[in-house]
Amino acid sequence: MSFRLGPCWVMGMGTVVTYAVNENVTEHESAARVAVAKSLAALKGFEFGGGYEPSLRRNTPLYFVPSETLSGNEAGRLGIRGANDLASRRNYDVLRGATRAAAGGVA
Repeated sequence: MSFRLGPCWVMGMGTVVTYAVNENVTEHESAARVAVAKSLAALKGFEFGGGYEPSLRRNTPLYFVPSETLSGNEAGRLGIRGANDLASRRNYDVLRGATRAAAGGVA
């Protein structure tokens, strides 16, 4: 069971997962998405669950970091109901810059 308080999940009650819309992503793109997802999990107080696997049952809500924009049908199939379940391109870019800066690179 999960509870929502306003526009966000309760701290510690979620799992951040990556989702590859197609398999035509480079190793670098995949690694960057994993780094962003791990950073998001740490910031939200969620666990990092790795790549999305539909066969796995989770006890907590999922927060998706997709490789690209999802169609409405695909989002619905994944159980994504709104922005609180999904990393947007904007916060992806901000977190990617923060992750680079934390690693000693250029943001």
